[in-house]
Amino acid sequence: ITIDFNMKVQDNDSYVAFFDVRGRVIKKIKCVNEENQLMYVNINEFESGCYIVRLFNHDGISQNARFTKQ
Repeated sequence: ITIDFNMKVQDNDSYVAFFDVRGRVIKKIKCVNEENQLMYVNINEFESGCYIVRLFNHDGISQNARFTKQ
């Protein structure tokens, strides 16, 4: 999956978390300072279903997106 986020990742306190529909964290990844704001994540180990991906930055601000893996 490719994540294109609209927030600047300025330090190592930023991370992306993947949640299942029950709210459990499935995967958590620290972000690196990306100029193009794209992140590539392998989700092959995820079971089929609906997920929420959330980006948290150093200010505690988050962005959410939903996706379905078939």
